[in-house]
Amino acid sequence: MAGFTAAAALIIAASQLGHLLGVELPRTHHVHRVVWEAIQHASDCSWPTLTIGVLSIAVLVLCKKRWPRFPAALFVVVTTTVAVWALGLSTRGVSIVGEVPAGLPGFSLPSVDSEVLTQLIPAAATIALVSFMEAISVGRVFAQAHRYEISPNRELIALGFANMTGGATGGYPIAGGFSRSAVNVRAGARTQLAALVTCAVVIITLLAFTRAFFYLPKTALSAIIVAAVAGLIDIRGAAEVFRVKRADFYLLVLTFFATLSLGIQWGILVGVAASVVLFLVRTTRPYFAILGRIPASQTYVNIARHPHAETLPGIILVRVDAQFYFGNVSFLKETVRSLVRDSEAPVRYFVLEAAGVNDLDSAAAATLAELDEELAAQGVRLVLTRIKGPVRDVLHRSGLLEKLASEGRVYLSTHRAIEVLRSGMALPDLSPEPDDPREEADQVGAGMLNPDTPDPGKNFFETVKKRKH
Repeated sequence: MAGFTAAAALIIAASQLGHLLGVELPRTHHVHRVVWEAIQHASDCSWPTLTIGVLSIAVLVLCKKRWPRFPAALFVVVTTTVAVWALGLSTRGVSIVGEVPAGLPGFSLPSVDSEVLTQLIPAAATIALVSFMEAISVGRVFAQAHRYEISPNRELIALGFANMTGGATGGYPIAGGFSRSAVNVRAGARTQLAALVTCAVVIITLLAFTRAFFYLPKTALSAIIVAAVAGLIDIRGAAEVFRVKRADFYLLVLTFFATLSLGIQWGILVGVAASVVLFLVRTTRPYFAILGRIPASQTYVNIARHPHAETLPGIILVRVDAQFYFGNVSFLKETVRSLVRDSEAPVRYFVLEAAGVNDLDSAAAATLAELDEELAAQGVRLVLTRIKGPVRDVLHRSGLLEKLASEGRVYLSTHRAIEVLRSGMALPDLSPEPDDPREEADQVGAGMLNPDTPDPGKNFFETVKKRKH
């Protein structure tokens, strides 16, 4: 979003260069082409036009810093219009708005031709998709800036009704415009009431005051837009993203240049696609940690971050912080194999702490079963600890939970599992309370010991307990 916002702001600002300089420039989303054309036509620049534009931007920026509540945009419109009319600048190269048609458009239902309708459907669907994407993207930019939430479903319904109404008046397709939204927010708009006030003012203006805008210079309007979108380029925010997480910064840069080079619509698509790819890469190669025990405690931590943690001879203890699904099962298998293969001491138990695993699919359950058989062939026993409820449900239905639990290889507490394994007792952990009260809170948070939570494995553990007695 940050990359898209900055690039869109530059594209919109570049699109106003022609009006600010008083020259004709091509309408394109490619900023470099607009800038190059502006440089080539610099000798044709209208100095009165450029002067009005620069002074207007200066006034808008100064008022934003010194007097933020002052209606600077309205002041610029009024003063520049009066100046152009009084000094006759429209005859000296300053482009003006000119005649604005008065009155309101009439309402009429469009005629529907089935043949034309068939031809329009693909283009209309594309316009609707792009309009919705742009509206949601712009909406989220301002929602994040002003700390409120937007509902995409409600936005889609609103856009649909707005376009249906607009179709009855012969209007253009409606979407959340970036430049107009920026101007609206810059003026202080915070709620939907601002749109109603704007609508009322436009209606009154069209009915009675269109002649007042005849001498309004286009460069003043461009200055208002440029000053509004300039505030959307957040360099400090990009630097903060770079400091916090580099991968997100690279995604920001990719979206920024894609939007600049391909346009706003394609920039959105590239950014979304890159986000999905990055998500897939992160989930297919999930984060895992080899755990060790803090001396004289029941706490197990990542030995890469805590070198003083004690390793467990004959036991490999690993925590995976991701869901298991078909996309990362191969990574899981290769990780387990490499850890067992590269271990300096003979491995008797491979303990998988599943507290960070929120879900797994059928492919992951089948992979765990295959991994259990593969490790057993090497004399290594797979042990699972701290399994969350949704994961335990899947393992129960696959039959793997019963198999492991009947052989004493499923535990509610990692510390309990390690103590049993190190003592040579491979018995089920039937005690409802862990050794450490802090672990109990941990387990309740993971949905393991809450008595109000339905547990399909409860009857199984009770059966094992009765058999033991």
